[in-house]
Amino acid sequence: MSNLTTLNSSTQHQLTSGWHDGPDGRGTFDIIWTSFFTIFVCTFTVLHLNLPAPTDTNRQILLRKIKWMVFAIVIPELVTASAFAQRVAARTSVQELSRMHHLRSVGRDEREIRLDHWSMRHAFYWNMGGVWVKPKGDEAAFPIDAKLQALLVWHDIVQLPEITEREIWDKSKKDRLAKVLACGQIGWLLTQCIARVIQGLPISSLEVATVGFALPSLATFVLWFNKPNDIETPTVIALDFTMNEIADKLGGLYDSTAEVKDTPLDSVRPINKPSATSEVVLKVAWWPYRSRFLGPANRIRNDIFALKYTILDQLFVSSVWIGYGAVHFAAWNFSFPTEVEKYVYRISVSLMMGSMVAAWVVGNRKFYLIFSCISSRLQKSCRRVSDERKQVSTVQIVLGAATGLAYLIARLCIIAEVLASLRALPKGVFETVEWTKFVPHV
Repeated sequence: MSNLTTLNSSTQHQLTSGWHDGPDGRGTFDIIWTSFFTIFVCTFTVLHLNLPAPTDTNRQILLRKIKWMVFAIVIPELVTASAFAQRVAARTSVQELSRMHHLRSVGRDEREIRLDHWSMRHAFYWNMGGVWVKPKGDEAAFPIDAKLQALLVWHDIVQLPEITEREIWDKSKKDRLAKVLACGQIGWLLTQCIARVIQGLPISSLEVATVGFALPSLATFVLWFNKPNDIETPTVIALDFTMNEIADKLGGLYDSTAEVKDTPLDSVRPINKPSATSEVVLKVAWWPYRSRFLGPANRIRNDIFALKYTILDQLFVSSVWIGYGAVHFAAWNFSFPTEVEKYVYRISVSLMMGSMVAAWVVGNRKFYLIFSCISSRLQKSCRRVSDERKQVSTVQIVLGAATGLAYLIARLCIIAEVLASLRALPKGVFETVEWTKFVPHV
């Protein structure tokens, strides 16, 4: 019996070349269809992009969606990081509005306004460019985010609009049913893979890669659960003050001599200011981001976020990234058509994980300053290094470029190897799961 089991196991892992039809089991098409359909459904439903500019054409909107769909497939962690940053920003604005409501309630301010109904959905709506303000006079309207809205409310420049969650959700063109269906597809794929492992059936590397893709997708689903989707028309609030009057109310917060890059309130709070990590990307690949400096903002970008991560926040993002890479390590000992391809896959997975860690270190200001203090022997003190490294340095730009290039090469090699491995798969990959074995018999 033991010899028979060993023989069956070795037979299942023998490679078979060519296309396999699936009348009596799984075929090559079944494997490709399940994996590709899962990736497409997740990519299509997971994206919750910010509002387009009023002047954007349908072609520009479509190309922007395609760009982010490619990001979601090739670099799913980037989309997850963006979603997480947006959720942190939304959470922060909710906390700030809650504190403002408490302060005015305690102080019995006669100007007290209702701030207690502000929710995560409201914060997402503001931060995605869903609300614009129009100063009095001939000055053009411009978008504001949740923090800028809170600042204007605090200085009695505008009242918080009475927009209900239902009104915001009515603007959204994708409901939760689509997300549930996508999660169901991911669940079915995971169930199949787990069942195959239990029954000792091999799994294709394409299915492993799809499971790895599903992990950050599920995290993104959760992070963007309260964010509306596919809204194209913002809510415009007419102000009772001109920009000069707004400047007087803001007092020292407003700098009339500051250069306007995005909105007239840039000196108070720029809505499109990149974080430290985004600034590295900005200086490494300036061309795709050149539109930031070509005139006033007509939308809030999807890749701009200023963050204040807590330790729990960093642990969450790190666990998603580590889990994503760990799934790819599951195919470490899989059978590939050639030994060379097996080692190319192994090196690529290791390089991908290493570059992810390096990117986090390079983008993290504290770790970079520690590195600068240790490596800069000519500096008299770490304080001097810290003062000189407040802006993104050339070293960070070079390290960021090298890290990004290494990650991209590794990801492309993994995708190529996963697809190339379909030409020769183990025989057991085409065997189906016997679900009746999981049913308890009397």
